[in-house]
Amino acid sequence: MRFEEADVEEQGGHAFLVMDRYVAWFEADEAGRQAMALLRLMGLFDRPAADPVFTSLLAEPVIVGWTEAAAGLSEVQRNVALKRLKAVQLLTVEREGQTQVAYDAHPLVREYFAQRLQETRGEAWRAGHRRLFEYLRASVAPTGDPQGAAAALPGGGSRLLGGAGPRGLRRGAQRPHSPRDGPWRLLQR
Repeated sequence: MRFEEADVEEQGGHAFLVMDRYVAWFEADEAGRQAMALLRLMGLFDRPAADPVFTSLLAEPVIVGWTEAAAGLSEVQRNVALKRLKAVQLLTVEREGQTQVAYDAHPLVREYFAQRLQETRGEAWRAGHRRLFEYLRASVAPTGDPQGAAAALPGGGSRLLGGAGPRGLRRGAQRPHSPRDGPWRLLQR
């Protein structure tokens, strides 16, 4: 479902106009730019993002044209930026137990950033998907255990692994001729 089309049809594009205003408001100062850089990452996800996956996007090297404002943030600075996004209800932080954390945003917010990034920063959008693809691929690399490293991930890694194939295509990978070829074989488990 394309929320943007429904938004235009039902409300004259009101939701995306509101998001444009939020972005302008946050971009007015450095702390806001850091918060927006974190929120923009949600444009790569279609479901809650587990913290290790989310933070993999902030690793060096920065994704040029996208993560510079959030790169190098300390954990405290990142938490302050996330708290600011939570305060205006643009982001939720879901906690399972003491250690598992996931970030989520409304589907309209995720689609807004996905569309804007793809249209205005296409190479950065592809680089983000490439980074996620590589992270997910490494997370489920065979370890001799039938479940692989995916067993250590939230939900056994199945939710994360399900997104690896589409991310590979978004980053520019070609679908192999055989499911046994390349990283696609990981999806056959």
